[in-house]
Amino acid sequence: MVSKTHLLLGASAAAIGLSEAFAPSPMALGHSRASSLAQAASGVSQRSGDRAGVVCGATMSQRRSFVAGNWKMNPNTIDEAKALATAVIAEAKNAPGQVALFVPHVFLDEVAKLAKGSNVEIGAQNMYTETKGAFTGAVGASMVRSVGATHMLVGHSERRAIFGASEELINGQVLKALQDGLKPLLCIGETKSEYENGLNTKICAVQLAKGLEGVTKAQMREVTIAYEPVWAIGTGLVCDAKIAQEVHASVRAFIAELYDQETANGVRIQYGGSVTPESVDELMSMPDIDGCLVGGASLEAAKFKRIINYETGGAGGQGSSPFGGRPGGFREISSGNDVSDIMARLRAMESGTAPPPARAESKPASSGNDVSDVMARLRAMESGAAPPPPPP
Repeated sequence: MVSKTHLLLGASAAAIGLSEAFAPSPMALGHSRASSLAQAASGVSQRSGDRAGVVCGATMSQRRSFVAGNWKMNPNTIDEAKALATAVIAEAKNAPGQVALFVPHVFLDEVAKLAKGSNVEIGAQNMYTETKGAFTGAVGASMVRSVGATHMLVGHSERRAIFGASEELINGQVLKALQDGLKPLLCIGETKSEYENGLNTKICAVQLAKGLEGVTKAQMREVTIAYEPVWAIGTGLVCDAKIAQEVHASVRAFIAELYDQETANGVRIQYGGSVTPESVDELMSMPDIDGCLVGGASLEAAKFKRIINYETGGAGGQGSSPFGGRPGGFREISSGNDVSDIMARLRAMESGTAPPPARAESKPASSGNDVSDVMARLRAMESGAAPPPPPP
């Protein structure tokens, strides 16, 4: 469990104008992590390019891709909402992964009825932290669940910036959603000035630590994270896929610090910020991008169809990658040094695509036909040097 213990982030927090962030209780996690958390908040980006930060030893696990549409305050009428939902539901029949729509409260009941029995799940865009009471204009988690919602959007930048949602409120919404049986989608992300000052991973670490305070390891199975650089939302600007991957890897590494590596491996991390049919393939080819949170493009069924049916790893995919999508919308996570990873990198070399950065090896290469020898030959190929001849 993440408890409300204050963690001083030192120079990192000072740089972003925050004096402290909440860290997990060493007692709750079973051992002390205060120093590692401080390092994660200030230097997690140094590990983000290393696939070891997203795996657990030499084991293999899978995460199902998750693409969600956030309708925001759209469309104008219930008839338009029903027409759009009907079109999206039809287009999602053969989607490779999980699909959800976050719709305005007034449309939830009708859209949920249309989506019943389909591949599309329904979520609400906001909620209050109380079950009921004298809270004029507020909506409770149990209310939206009673009309068919199964997901809850929490911490979106527009709620933070326009409506003044605090970290305390956002954390309360996460906890209440989980308590009442909803699956929270927690949004995090930096502003343009924070991005330009290189604070993106630090901002995300702070927002994660505060947003997940009190969330247990078991509950993290129901939580999805969405990285949304604020400067890319609704602007038409899209974060470069490689930069987005670095942030996603750093987020996963920080979750491992908050909980453990197994938990981090299982958490899905979406990218959001002007996702389009033209950008989705490259984004989804990244190993730590498990889906997308889509704004404007989700209001056009044809565009959203192309996004939920993204292409990776195939000849037609703009984002072809040996670590792209897998059948059924699942993504394989390997250790970065096991046989599956080696074969993927060799195939990348053979096909002419750029392989992921080679990892440093502590074990010297041997002359036999074992993993060490293959790794030595692979590193030589990646560096442009002539590989040693294969053993007879």
